[in-house]
Formats: sequence, structure tokens, C-alpha cells
Amino acid sequence: MKFLIFTCFLMFSLNNYGQSVIADPAINQVDVANIDHTVLNASSIPLDNALELKIPIYNYDLVNGLPQGSCKIKIGLGSKMILDPQFNLSSLPSSAYFNWTFDTGSGQGQITGDLKKDLPPNYSDNVILKLIGNLQGNSTITTNFLVTNHNTAIVLSDLNPTNNNSFLAYTIVPAGPLPVTFTGLNVVNKGCVIDVDFFTQGEINVNKYEIEVSKDGVNFINTGVITAANLSKYSYSFSIKDAFKAPQVFVRIKSLDKDGKFQYSGTKSVKGECQNDWAVGVYPNPAKSVSRIVLIAKQGQFNGKYGITLADMAGKILLVKEMNLINATQFYLETGNVSAGQYIIKISNIKDGQSSILKWQKY
Repeated sequence: MKFLIFTCFLMFSLNNYGQSVIADPAINQVDVANIDHTVLNASSIPLDNALELKIPIYNYDLVNGLPQGSCKIKIGLGSKMILDPQFNLSSLPSSAYFNWTFDTGSGQGQITGDLKKDLPPNYSDNVILKLIGNLQGNSTITTNFLVTNHNTAIVLSDLNPTNNNSFLAYTIVPAGPLPVTFTGLNVVNKGCVIDVDFFTQGEINVNKYEIEVSKDGVNFINTGVITAANLSKYSYSFSIKDAFKAPQVFVRIKSLDKDGKFQYSGTKSVKGECQNDWAVGVYPNPAKSVSRIVLIAKQGQFNGKYGITLADMAGKILLVKEMNLINATQFYLETGNVSAGQYIIKISNIKDGQSSILKWQKY
């Protein structure tokens, strides 16, 4: 009987020993924000200010998970920050997979997450820690997602070891009032124009605001500037140009102080494609023996420069015309002596790209 038990144990051990898996643990860029989620300029973090440290963690592999005991996450807070004493590491959503501990034995706050359960494929989460800047001066936050294989029978190999680290240099400065607090951001798509409204309070020493737009939520470009005027609400509108067209665009506000410091609002997303919020009708339809028709605005008015095309059902364009219209509810379009059949009429606002397409029949 003992021999049988030993044989089964040996076979189990041999079956598991030497097994390996390839996956991709990763850490993305870390950010420091106020507790209202406003991103801070890391070069001027106020002393004794409550902060949030956001660390995006991933397993990018779509098939393989990370085996239990194969990895550790290590977060060094640098010499000028501490973990908020009121913050409970076990409250992190990722505690289902990681056992989080904190110590200061290395001369700085060190947080370690030991993988206690297989991390699924295609996993993503933000580890958000509550911190306090407790000493003035410069230091660096370091984050590492390490493959250690310290407590597992399955050996993990890292598909891309270049994406396991992220660093953030920071400076704790004397405490003082923050220059501005963003209290709201609204972004609305109206046709081919995006309206942006944002709300502030406590505006001190602010020079201007920049409206920044991104198609991927990572790479932002400046699309407009508003001079600060100590208001509680600011508004700005911009057209959806080709550079911004995407299923979704992301918008944020950057405040720039007179002394060169800056910070960001939160980010909002909105559809980045022209939305038809008006409709056009055609009369008569169907038509008999006519050489011109009437295009009618069912909502609003025609106001601007418009391009009109008439095409047959095979896509052959038979007519191209441009018209300048001012506060018009309808206009005539000369169709000429086109033969009987079905046609497609497209009318587009040349300035903002807004368009409407309709079918017209002649018999």
C-alpha cells in the first residue's frame, strides 16, 4: 500500500515538474492624482497632501494565465512619501489575486503583491494606493512586475520583459493652496462639432486652459486655448476635423499657471464622427417629367456652403453643384433631363461635413 501511494506521488510530481507557460505580465505608466482624481504635475506635489497613486497592471496574453506563486509586484514609494495610515491594502480589488504587504525596512515605503492565485489571461486592473507626501524634496516611485517562480511547480516565461517596469520622478514642495480644482467636465457631440464645458473653483494664479484631444486616450494634442478669467464655468467648441475623426475621441483640460506649473482635469470620451441631427426631404418624389426638384430642411435651416451630388444606383455621379444658402428652409435643384429611374441625392455642409442622403425616383 505504501509503495502504491509513493508511486502515485512520484508520477504526479514527474507530471508537473518541468511544466512551463509563456505569458506577459506588464505595468503601464503610473500617475499621481488628487483624491478628486485630478492628475497632478509630479514635479510640484504639495507637502502633506492626500494623493492617489494609480498603477495599471496587466497580463497581456490572451490565452495563458500567470501561475500562482510565479510573480511579485513591488512598489517603492521613494523617500518622500508614505502609505496613508488609514488605507487598507486588502481593500484593493486585485486582492483576490495578490497578497499585499507593506514595510519600510529598505529605508522607503515598500509595497509587495505576492501572486496567490492564477491571474487570468487578458487581465487588467488599476492598483490605486492612497499616499501622503511627508517630506520635501526629490525622489522616485518605482514599480516592477517581477517573474520570480518562487512558489510554483509551473515555470513562467515572460513574453516581453521590457514592459515590466515603470518609474515616476516626483518633487514634494511646501504646502499651499492648489491653483484650481476641476469640479466638472461635459463633452457633447453636436453634428460635426464637439461642445466642451468645464467647471472650476479656487482658481488662483491660472494663466490659461488648453483643450486637449486624443483618439486613443494616450496621445493628446492641443486643439484650443481659453484665457483664464476667474470664472466658475468655461465653454469651448471645435469641429471634428480629419485629425480627430474616430469612433471615440477623448477630451481633457490642461490648466497652466503663470509660474509654469500645470495639471489636468479628468478625461471624458465622446463619439468622434459627424452625427446627422438634421434631415432633408425632396419634392416631388416620385416625380414625372420634371427638370428641377425642391430640397426641404425638415429640421432647422440651410445656413452655409453646401455641396450637392446626384448619382444613379450604380454610383455614377450625374450632377455636382455647390450652393451658398443663408437661413433657407428649402431650395431648388436643377436635375436636367435625366431618364426615368432611381437616384441618390447627397447634400453636405462643406464647413463641418454634416450630410444627409436620400433616394429620389423619376418615372
